[in-house]
Amino acid sequence: MRYEVVILGGGVSGLANGFYLKDHFNLTVSGFEKESYLGGHARSWKNENGVWDEGVHIFFGKQEDVTPFFSFENAIEIPAQVLNYADGYWIPQPIYVNLCNLPEYTRNEMVHSLINAQFQMEPQNSEKSENYADWLLGAYGEKYAKLFPFRYNQKYWRIHPSKMSTNWIEPRMFVPSVKQIEEGCKDNQGLHYIKKFKKC
Repeated sequence: MRYEVVILGGGVSGLANGFYLKDHFNLTVSGFEKESYLGGHARSWKNENGVWDEGVHIFFGKQEDVTPFFSFENAIEIPAQVLNYADGYWIPQPIYVNLCNLPEYTRNEMVHSLINAQFQMEPQNSEKSENYADWLLGAYGEKYAKLFPFRYNQKYWRIHPSKMSTNWIEPRMFVPSVKQIEEGCKDNQGLHYIKKFKKC
């Protein structure tokens, strides 16, 4: 029996899924897109004020994963600077080792939350979390988890962290050592897992 797959939405995920299903399973794939262009939020548009990027133009993956869609012939590598904007402050990612960018009162609260988090005392429990919310609370303590990753998660993924699994965390997030937290109160620590971008 031959199956036909219908994909709703011609954004990056829809295009990638269609390509994968057709290429790996030889399925008949159809797609529907409400706009007059493909790519979803990964697009730029112009008006009299300049060029506007509608969404983040970033792929977390190997180059060969996206070569069917993009040309890397003239790509250049640039150093990565990954920042968060929170409550009026720009803070390098990951925040928990760059606390020097926060006002003193907030910084002290975050240090207390991080140093007294469950996984600092019992690191063996980091693999026992039932969901992402449990992992965040165990790794960073309640005050830090609710001030930063919980809010980010709601904004970016639009769901509560308790509805997410934990199998994707490594190597994107880690439990910082007390020394890393303390050093991050004095100066920014370059500990983000992304060191460079390719600009096409």
